[in-house]
Amino acid sequence: MNNIKLTLLASILFLLCISCGKDTLVFPEKVDDNGSKEPIDVFVKPTDVKVVGDYNQIFIFQWPKFSDKMDKVKITYEDGAVAKEILVSDFSKNYELITESLGEFEFKLVGIAKDGTETASVSKKATNKGLYIADVIRFLTASSNGFNVDIKWQNSGAKNLSLTFSYTDANGAKNETIESISESDVFSFSGLHGSRVSVELKDEFGNVLSKSFTYSLLSSELNTAATKAGWTGAVSSNHEGDGGGAAALIDGNPETFWHSPWGGTILPWPHSATITLNNVKRITKFELQLRHNNGTGAPRDFDFQTSADGTNFTTVESFVNTSTTAKAVIPYELTNSVETRYVRLLFKTSINNLAFVSLAEINFTAIQLEVD
Repeated sequence: MNNIKLTLLASILFLLCISCGKDTLVFPEKVDDNGSKEPIDVFVKPTDVKVVGDYNQIFIFQWPKFSDKMDKVKITYEDGAVAKEILVSDFSKNYELITESLGEFEFKLVGIAKDGTETASVSKKATNKGLYIADVIRFLTASSNGFNVDIKWQNSGAKNLSLTFSYTDANGAKNETIESISESDVFSFSGLHGSRVSVELKDEFGNVLSKSFTYSLLSSELNTAATKAGWTGAVSSNHEGDGGGAAALIDGNPETFWHSPWGGTILPWPHSATITLNNVKRITKFELQLRHNNGTGAPRDFDFQTSADGTNFTTVESFVNTSTTAKAVIPYELTNSVETRYVRLLFKTSINNLAFVSLAEINFTAIQLEVD
């Protein structure tokens, strides 16, 4: 009999150990009027409730897995000076709460079981990120693209945005509104008129922010490596191992030079140098700089040509050079300024009746659009 009792007692202790080994994770505990606590296993655990601040006064409530005893969660908070309360019963997806104001909020959550039993409240603090358009407009940029102003923005959330651009065109003041949901976009307009563009950004909630840029047409000397950044050069022929080829004409260094073949197979005149600018510019003047240590290879007669496509060139104006001074900088002013991205200098004769030509640099003076 004693053995039976001992066996029964051991079995009961074993079952109790198994039961104690299983954690009962609760939301908060029910606090009765007498101060005693009664567990209500409605949440996996309280720390699994996450509140994340998002853009535009939005807070995201991320629910843990509930037991089937959960009926709803009561959320109370203060929005400005107004006390608010929300009941949530659908826990199959995150809950999105939109406040009236921005900043840090403290939310108090109370679990309500199906029998009406309530837990004590748990506080969760979170801060929203502010207006989504504030981030968009912060990284709004303006840059010149030839004589156009390009306004670029990022909309990584692909949200509905309305942008109104106020600027001046050939007919006067203009307002243009576009709707954008692309992750990145650009708005372009001519910068030949006016000097300021304002951008008004509006989101789907009616929030509005604005930003302005100024721009102007300035005459610039393009004669250094920095001012020639993004340019490329090409020549009709080059004497291998002598000078730096086409790149020497636009490197801003007067010690380097281009030299057409002077030995071996010597090609007949004309010789040419083609410069592709980084964008369209209105050229008013240009300069030829002769080789730093020998000006005998200077050209005499040459044409200033431009192209719309970089392939087909037409002569804008013809010029004559009379200098053979080493390192001389020889300026030429166009009778009429010309807007182009592609320039070719077609050298037709030699000042010394030689078969070749050499030059150190080709520089330009151009009116170009600059955005502040």
